[in-house]
Amino acid sequence: MMHYKLIVGILFLMCLAIETGSANDTAINTPNKGFLKVYTNYTVENPNSDMELAYYRSYKIFSIDGEIIRVVPRSLTEPQKISIPEGEYKIIANLEGKESDTIRVHIESGKISVIK
Repeated sequence: MMHYKLIVGILFLMCLAIETGSANDTAINTPNKGFLKVYTNYTVENPNSDMELAYYRSYKIFSIDGEIIRVVPRSLTEPQKISIPEGEYKIIANLEGKESDTIRVHIESGKISVIK
């Protein structure tokens, strides 16, 4: 059953798209901050023969000038939605089927940007 879910998840993540929408699912709407959610490569590991560990990989957020802003750790359930000041950023992440990809994203106040 896990393999079918993984295949469906991989097919879902094979395209790269940036969507911007309302951040109305947040409890607190911080002025001059927006939100970012990155669907990185979904990794399944078998540390033991009878156990699987699945997670979304970590990724890095850089300023346009190349200064590292934040490292977002891996997530075991769903990609983390993080709060970040509005502006232009570069995201370096392992997306499905790629070793590493750099995506430029614009964060708007009160909105969520999703990268798939």
